[in-house]
Amino acid sequence: MIKINKFILVSFILSSVFIIYTGKVSAEPQLDLWIEHQWSNSDLVIEIYRENKGFGLGGLSYDLTISESLDVSREYSDYGWITKDSLWDNCNPLDEIISTDQSSISFDTVSNPFGSEFPSDSSGIVEVVTFTNISDTTPRWIYFDFDSPSASNGSGDDLESVLGGSINIIEKQGMPETHTYGVYVPEPGTLILLGFGGLLLLRKRKK
Repeated sequence: MIKINKFILVSFILSSVFIIYTGKVSAEPQLDLWIEHQWSNSDLVIEIYRENKGFGLGGLSYDLTISESLDVSREYSDYGWITKDSLWDNCNPLDEIISTDQSSISFDTVSNPFGSEFPSDSSGIVEVVTFTNISDTTPRWIYFDFDSPSASNGSGDDLESVLGGSINIIEKQGMPETHTYGVYVPEPGTLILLGFGGLLLLRKRKK
């Protein structure tokens, strides 16, 4: 009787380990997208992050919608994305120093025009968007949202329809249900203090 119980126990342990292992291996691929921000004097710097789990991220597309029109400059080629590759690059505005009135920004490009990808289970910045001359307006909230996101691996296989994965938009806590991320714009004097605080943090990081 004891031998039978031991056999059952060992079988149960082995089957549990197998279920856990296969569950981890077969977990569906997922892309997380989220937003962070910082102030640089009167400029609002928005950083967009990604973490791709269970698949190599080769291409990414989305619209970043804003609750009002703002002057914007942007840069993403410093973070591994290839611009003007003539393959999958319909960004608006393009990756160059610009200043134009925008309420929606389209990001649509690849990690490399020759099919490479960001490794599975890696994370990093997608792009940095700077909104300028914020201080000349009244205090208020500015909201940012991802619209129509899609992603693929280096072979061009779509994350959701081909790989059976999903895109997870991580919302900032405390935001209204209709928005992903929000930044409160304080009075101009407070913005100056925030800008000085950001400079001090950057100096500490460099040390």
